[in-house]
Parts: sequence; C-alpha cells; structure tokens
Amino acid sequence: MPASATDRIDVPLRHVLVPVGLVLVVYLRWRLKVPVGVATLVFLAFAAFYFAAPSIVRRGCRRLDEELLRRLGAAKRDELLGLYRRSLVVRLFAPASFRLSRLGWIHWELGNPRHAADCYQGALDGLADRRGAERDRILLGLANALYALGDDAAAELH
Repeated sequence: MPASATDRIDVPLRHVLVPVGLVLVVYLRWRLKVPVGVATLVFLAFAAFYFAAPSIVRRGCRRLDEELLRRLGAAKRDELLGLYRRSLVVRLFAPASFRLSRLGWIHWELGNPRHAADCYQGALDGLADRRGAERDRILLGLANALYALGDDAAAELH
C-alpha cells in the first residue's frame, strides 16, 4: 500500500526547539537563578518534544483529515474552518504545503474558489519538485478552483 501524504511529513519547525531550549536553560539558570535540576528538566522536555514532534504532527494531520471527511459526510460544512483553526499542532508544525492544501480544500468546500486557488497555489509552491499523490491532489484542487473562477487557460496549464 502506498504511503499517504501524512506519513511523509517532515517537521522543520521542530529544529528550533533545541536552540530555544538551550537559550531558555541559560536564561533560567543564570538570570532567574533556577536550580540546575529544574533547568535540566526544562531542556529534557524540549528535547523529548523534538524527538516526538514528527509522530505528533503525523497523528494531528491524520486526525484533521479524518475530521474533515467526517464533517463533509455529515453535511456540516459550516464547521470546517473552525475545525482547521482548532488544529493547533497542524497549524504550528505541519509543513506549509500540507496546511495550505487542506485550507484550500476547506475553502473549496465552502464555495470560495478564489481563496481555494490562492491556497492551492501556495501549497504547490511549497512542494518544490515533489512528485506523487499529494502533488496530484493539489494540482486537481487548483485546476478546479481556477475553472470555477473562469480562468480556463491557467487551469489547463496545471
């Protein structure tokens, strides 16, 4: 079975956690005079999240996709944007291409083809030269949004 888009998610923002953790430890220890043990525990929490972030983000992305499909199946389109806004892990740590493709999908379902096209274009730009099902999904969404806007020539380019 081919891997889904959520199985290949890299978490670039997580690489900021270790330097931030170190700066925080230095600040806690020398500025606030926090005991070494407490400062070490703070750093270990940052390090644990660094290693756990990819699986947490993959789970959050899968959960977002499942909830979006569940709400669409129950004809609760008005809840889609709120669901996206509440998925904090996805919004903070998922790659921009994933976030924008899902936001484009939500705008498409809500009947906003202009916003959907902008989101899909941003997602496509963020993918770089990746190939596969996620790129095809983004291209299809972009083409549908551009056709809905009446920009047939641009849609056919994609």
